[in-house]
Amino acid sequence: MERDISAEWFVLVYSVSQIQKMAHTNGSYLSALEANDEPLDLILMPGVAFDHSLSRLGHGKGYYDRFITRYTALHNGRKLLLVALALREQILEAGKVPVGENDWKVDVIVGPDGFVPAAL
Repeated sequence: MERDISAEWFVLVYSVSQIQKMAHTNGSYLSALEANDEPLDLILMPGVAFDHSLSRLGHGKGYYDRFITRYTALHNGRKLLLVALALREQILEAGKVPVGENDWKVDVIVGPDGFVPAAL
């Protein structure tokens, strides 16, 4: 059975013990499905590769890009800080990561040699 990504949620977590207390069934945390009015500030963006122009190559499903688009629309254009954690081998020269019209760039890449920040 294919998972419906529209039913997935991000969860605001303050501690590991909070995660351990959540009811777990069929790969989803049931208590996490309740809406939370507290706004998000930051998302750690996973990816296969990133480049110095802050483009991100995800895993090909577009989940994070769709979530950020929906979240921004539902929260009056609220800007999230998009942070990528990357290995040295994942950080490429500017322009090397292919991007589509719906792809979100990250705001900063954190790697073993420091930060790749947005151009000032």
